Amino acid sequence: MYNSGNSSKNVTGASIVDGTVETVDIADDAVTADKLANSVNTDIGTGVTASTTAGDALPKAGGAMTGAITTNSTFDGVDVATRDAVLTSTTNTADAALPKAGGTMTGTLAGFTSTGIDDNATSIKATLSDSNLALTTGYVQLSSTDAGDTAGPTVDLHRDSASPAAEDVIGQVVFSGEDSNGAKNTYASIQGQINQASNGAEDGRLLFNTQINSVSATRLELDEAGNANFSGAVNSTSSNTVTSTNANSTSSILKQTSPAFTSGSQTKYGLRINSGNDDFDFGHFTDSGGSAGTIIDTSGTNIGIIIRSDTNGVRLANTATSWSSYSDSRLKNVSGDIDASIDKIKAMRGVYYTLKDDASPTPTNRVGVIAQEVQAVLPEAVDDDSDFMQVRYTDIIPVLIEAVKEQQATIDALTARIVTLETA
Repeated sequence: MYNSGNSSKNVTGASIVDGTVETVDIADDAVTADKLANSVNTDIGTGVTASTTAGDALPKAGGAMTGAITTNSTFDGVDVATRDAVLTSTTNTADAALPKAGGTMTGTLAGFTSTGIDDNATSIKATLSDSNLALTTGYVQLSSTDAGDTAGPTVDLHRDSASPAAEDVIGQVVFSGEDSNGAKNTYASIQGQINQASNGAEDGRLLFNTQINSVSATRLELDEAGNANFSGAVNSTSSNTVTSTNANSTSSILKQTSPAFTSGSQTKYGLRINSGNDDFDFGHFTDSGGSAGTIIDTSGTNIGIIIRSDTNGVRLANTATSWSSYSDSRLKNVSGDIDASIDKIKAMRGVYYTLKDDASPTPTNRVGVIAQEVQAVLPEAVDDDSDFMQVRYTDIIPVLIEAVKEQQATIDALTARIVTLETA
C-alpha cells in the first residue's frame, strides 16, 4: 500500500518503476529491512564485518572489509595488483616506486652528481634517522642567495640528548685519512662541548685537537669565559701582537697557572723565551720562605741583560753585580766640564729616611737624597715627567768626580804653600 496525494493504494506482486514512487509516498513501516537486503547485498541490521567473498558489497559505516584488491589497472606506472610487493621491496632500480613505511631504499639519490647537486635539483631536503651519512665526493658546498643581512647557510650539529651533562661532546668535525698501513686514522678534530647544561646558566667550549705519536690531545681550547688556552708553542713568520679590547682594561695579561721553570728553592711563573741555545726567563717567583718578587733571568747567555731606551740604556753583564751604562764617545756630543761641582754637592743632603706607605711595625731605614734639592742644583739628574720625581743616582757620580778634582786642586795648592813656608 502506498499513499499518493489524498488516497491510499495497496501494491502487491507488482514492480515499482523508477521515478513513479517518491520517498514521501512510502510509509515508514511499509518497507522492511528484509525487503531491501538483496538491493545492497548485506544485512542492514548487522552489516558485513569481515567478508572475503568476491563481489560482496562494501560494508556499512563501521564495518570491516578484508581480502586483496584485484585489478589489472596501473597507477603511476605500477601494477596495483603487485604494488604491495614493490612497496615493501629493497630496490635500487631507477624510477622505481618509493618503499612504503618500514621498507628500505638503496641506490643513488636523484639530483646529485659526482661534483655536487645538478641544475635540476632546485631543492633537496631530507631527515636522516641513521647516525651516519657517507659522501664519496670531495666537495660539499652550502650556498645562499639571500641578499639580506641575515645569517648565511647554517650547519647545525645538534645532539638531542634527554640527559645533557658537562663534558658531553655535542658535535665534531673530524679530519681523517689513511696511515701507511691503509688503516683509517683521525689526524685532527674540532669539538663542541658542554661545560654547564643547567637551564639559564648554559656554558660551552670549543676544542681543537691534533694527533701526535698516535695520541690525540687538545691544543687550543676556547672556554666558556672567552679565554684561549694553548698547549704548545706559538710559531709565526711575522710579528705577533697581544692586545686588549676591554675599554676598562689598561693592559693585556699573560697568565700562567703552573710553574714555568724552577731554580733551586725558587718556584717561577712567567715567560721563557728560547733562542735555540739560551733561555730568557721573565716572571714572578716565590722562594722557600714564601717571599715573592719579579725575576729576570738570562743564565747561560753571553751578554746578559740589556735595557735600552732609544740609543741609551743599561746592561747587567754576566757575573756582574751592578748595572753598566752606555757611555761610548761615539754616542755623545760633549759640551764642556761640570763646573762648581763642590757647590752642587754642598747643596745636596744625604739623608736617612723611611717610606711613608711602609705600614710594617718596623719600617726599613734607607739612605738617599731629596729629588727637589737635587733638581735645584743638578736638574739633569732628575726626572719630573710622572706622578713622582725620580733621581738618577749614577748621574751624580760625574759631579762627585769633578768635586773631588776641585778639592784635590785646593789640597795641592795648600800643600805647596805649606812646603814653601816650611822651607823659607
